[in-house]
Amino acid sequence: MSTAAEFLARHLSQLEEGNDLYRIYPLLQLAGVSEENWQEAIPGTPFAVAWAFVGEMNFFEHISRDGARMLDEASIKWRSQSYRNLEALARVEPANGYKDDERGHPFIQIMLHKDGMGPSRLLVPGIFVDIFGTDYEVAIPEQTCAVAYRTGLSGDMAFVVEGMVQGCFSQGTTPMSPERFRPEVFWEPSKKWLREESA
Repeated sequence: MSTAAEFLARHLSQLEEGNDLYRIYPLLQLAGVSEENWQEAIPGTPFAVAWAFVGEMNFFEHISRDGARMLDEASIKWRSQSYRNLEALARVEPANGYKDDERGHPFIQIMLHKDGMGPSRLLVPGIFVDIFGTDYEVAIPEQTCAVAYRTGLSGDMAFVVEGMVQGCFSQGTTPMSPERFRPEVFWEPSKKWLREESA
């Protein structure tokens, strides 16, 4: 069987029953990192969203272009469910590290999760708004590392943020980008598919 046929045989029956839907997650990647995997670019950034079935021990089976087409032809609303899965994950542990300012308020949230999907949590609309309000930025310097931080920092706090971003970018296994972004740019894919697949 072809790779696409194997994919269909392995997952489609389970997806139709709803079982495997809860193992699909959206993943943040560099755009163009794979020609085979299905990706959707995030405008204004070097990133794209890919999707994968996540198995035991964080094994990722990426959804290929053919796999995405088969799922769509089967009328399975897999993208919107993937974002709901991610939202549930992020609700339990949005970040796994942080640092406070002198008043005891967090100025940086660090995403270096063991599940390897730390940066993907930034795809959840409104993440960290409860901590920072709307006055914050994000960076994804490495494939498994992301930070969200309050804007307008100076002194030691700005040094911490810069050190975290540059350290992950220069020393990480899979560097992504040291650029900084408004968080809202990463929320649009989720809003799009939740809207379109709920229609």
